Amino acid sequence: MTETTTALSPDIGHATEINPARQTAVYYVAFLFLGLIMMVLGTTLPEIARRTNAGFDHISYSFLFRSMGFFLGALFGGRIYDRIKRGHRVLAAAIGTMALLSATVPITPKLGILIASFLLQGLAGSLINVGGNTLLMWTHRNNVGALLSGLHFSWGLGSAILPLIVEQIEKLTGDISWAYWAVSVLAIPLCWMLLSMPSPAHPIRSDEDGKQRVILPLAIMVAVFFFFYTGFEASVINWIHTYTIETGLGSKSAAYKLNSAFLLLFTFGRLLAIPIATRLRPRTILMADFGLALLSVGVLLIWQHSVTALWVGCCGLGLAIASVFPTMLSFAQRRMHLSGKLTGYLFSASSGGSMVLPFIVGQFFAAVGPHVLFLIVIIAMTIDIVIFSTLMALYPSQIPRKQ
Repeated sequence: MTETTTALSPDIGHATEINPARQTAVYYVAFLFLGLIMMVLGTTLPEIARRTNAGFDHISYSFLFRSMGFFLGALFGGRIYDRIKRGHRVLAAAIGTMALLSATVPITPKLGILIASFLLQGLAGSLINVGGNTLLMWTHRNNVGALLSGLHFSWGLGSAILPLIVEQIEKLTGDISWAYWAVSVLAIPLCWMLLSMPSPAHPIRSDEDGKQRVILPLAIMVAVFFFFYTGFEASVINWIHTYTIETGLGSKSAAYKLNSAFLLLFTFGRLLAIPIATRLRPRTILMADFGLALLSVGVLLIWQHSVTALWVGCCGLGLAIASVFPTMLSFAQRRMHLSGKLTGYLFSASSGGSMVLPFIVGQFFAAVGPHVLFLIVIIAMTIDIVIFSTLMALYPSQIPRKQ
């Protein structure tokens, strides 16, 4: 994995060393950047709403349109990486575009222009998301579970530290604008690092065994799995704050702390998954993840009026589901070739789930009651468990087990 060779870089046109470890590190930095820049809006939302003279009901469309951008970008972005040999140029362009658009957010006075900017940010962010995962898998080919967990941990780390960065910058400058500009400036060295390295070759182009056929039923089931997984993950992240307040199980301050605790355990879970993925097969990790997740949601539903159960259940759930996404990606990669196009389709299904399920929760939250949140979570989780069990039964791994 750390073997280096000398080659002519197609990205900058001079001889350079192909170092998988160095490339992996740069992909991790790219996802750290993505986590930072995705979180900055939520952290500065009240001030951005004030600057555009918009209420929260209107400024929230920024999140919706950014999610739409992610959906569209994932749907078509994977094909770009399949067709363009210089994948690092695409990734660098996406990072530069997102940084430039983010830098204009605090100086954009019109809500309509701001929403359009976030739609484009979603498109660029999706290219970063699809590209980072695809290029990492093309770089290492087999047994990438731990590396994928590390990649997604980097995103979580960026999201977790961004509020602290914004707080310190605002204290020093008195203006949240510098937070946007500081994060955007990070794109400059990151783009240079990407352009200074050769892009990994498309595995089908470089392999002698020719084109590999996509197993359509397998691909569809994996896509549906990601739709429901990301949907219930986003539902908890977006609604746990309101759930805590509406159930009377905590004050607004306690709700913020619980949301932070969930994200902290979620990020820690992805860090913990890195060494675990080097020792255990994806199927084993996923079985353990779902076991703990079911136990946690069970605690939340059985003891609905207990503050202790709320904290224990949410923290357990955050830890349990942290590694599901990268581990399922590794699980699928062991059973079929994940081209950029197919990876894009999987991520578009994921983006669709993050839009649809939280919306459904919102439609029933008042009519049925706050506990509808975890009823929808456990229904989505059960569907995923059924899909996962079917995949294990019908599609054995094509990669020999390495212990």
